[in-house]
Amino acid sequence: MKTPLGYDMHEAVAKIAQGDAATANGLMWALSRWFDEVSQRPLVNVHRRTLDDTWRQVIRYFGGEAALKLIAAPHDELVATYRSAAPLVEQLRSVPRDAVLRIDTPNALGCMDTRSIPLGRLCHEAADALGEQG
Repeated sequence: MKTPLGYDMHEAVAKIAQGDAATANGLMWALSRWFDEVSQRPLVNVHRRTLDDTWRQVIRYFGGEAALKLIAAPHDELVATYRSAAPLVEQLRSVPRDAVLRIDTPNALGCMDTRSIPLGRLCHEAADALGEQG
């Protein structure tokens, strides 16, 4: 199982458990339950915080304090991060949806090439992605 950060969870659990099979199995079970029950829930889900806290407590019980660093930050930290992004979301949404950024650059022939970037659409897509999280 790979963590969101790309670590091999089996390898990390083996190092943490140091040969104790019961601890390794319990820790692997708790981590897999965290991934199944918490990691895919949106931050606005009413049960996410409780499940996150509960499974983190079980992971700590099995000695997995180091494994907690390999999974996502605690729920409250993630919510605080996304709440701090609220002003950015408002700024992104204030850009007109049909705004286009045009960039003129000289080409090898000395003529100007114009590139168009759909800035408004990109800003709104970014705002929607950030808004879904918080």
